[in-house]
Amino acid sequence: MTALLHELKQIALEVEAGVSEERRREWIEELSLKCGEWMGHADAEVRWTAASILYWLGIDAEYTGDLLEVRKEALRVLHEHPLFCNPVAEALLSGWDELDWGALHHAFGTAEDVPIHLKAMCAEDERLRERGLTRLVDHVRHQGGYCQALPYALRFLLRLLAEEYPYPDTQKEIIGVLLTRFVDDEAIVYGKAGQVLREGMILYLPYLNHEELVVQDQVITLLGKVGKDHPLAHRALMDIIERSPWEYQQSLALYAFGHLRHWSPEHEQLVHDWLSFHPSRDWQRDAAAALIFYHGGKGPAAAWQNILDYFLHYGHESSPSDQLFINWWTNYTRESLPTDLEEIIYRISDL
Repeated sequence: MTALLHELKQIALEVEAGVSEERRREWIEELSLKCGEWMGHADAEVRWTAASILYWLGIDAEYTGDLLEVRKEALRVLHEHPLFCNPVAEALLSGWDELDWGALHHAFGTAEDVPIHLKAMCAEDERLRERGLTRLVDHVRHQGGYCQALPYALRFLLRLLAEEYPYPDTQKEIIGVLLTRFVDDEAIVYGKAGQVLREGMILYLPYLNHEELVVQDQVITLLGKVGKDHPLAHRALMDIIERSPWEYQQSLALYAFGHLRHWSPEHEQLVHDWLSFHPSRDWQRDAAAALIFYHGGKGPAAAWQNILDYFLHYGHESSPSDQLFINWWTNYTRESLPTDLEEIIYRISDL
């Protein structure tokens, strides 16, 4: 090992271990232009190590002055790096180079770095996979913003949920990120990104059978947020409602089902029957909530009758769960409420 390569590897170890933001900025100032020169070295390992240092320093987010050219060169070299150019990436991310990522934008500028983050998520190194996911999310969903590159990045990210992807812990992280960072905005759910999530539903539906309940629950909630009128979402949620051995999970699925669209007549009748005849008051309440969300306060009078009966029967009681959806109902659909139902809500709210 040459003295230069030894020096670079020592720097790489320090950078990968994590540094403060102040130290990171110092490293970028001290090393960026030097690494730019080293990435032209005849020794491929020197080039790869220099580019890797810049990746861990976050050079992918630098778009000013000389750093812009260094960034471009680092991304080019990283595409040749064995850690990034790995068999998993080649198998699951095929076609990434058919897109002009430079014509797309995210929170930090043009999106040429997105394929590198996706490839990092295919590496054997767990820390590199974590780094790739963090950088990808920070760039395409920075501070909750929507960007042009988002639906394109999502399309490839969903591929990593396939059975062929060999890192199940990272797949759990992806499921969690989809729920917490990608479906928290109606602009996403009802835009191109939401359409990508619906088209890719077949890739995350199998996680309803995941060994960890928390992952199952995340997918249930995700289906409610993005499923809309997709028949797979309807069937999957109804199956959980009817068959899950966990009552709380049935409740979660019923709540999610209420956010879908275009219920079949059989399904709507079933929810009304639960509201009217189910022996569990909690189940009745969840059925009422599902109907409220489904009709949005604008359904036909007949659709409200069972909900009216529910409040008439339990109007002398109040619980935190009831109050949550009463408040939602009052705030968002008050103008559409029948007068008698409005009076009942106010009476319950005063208890």
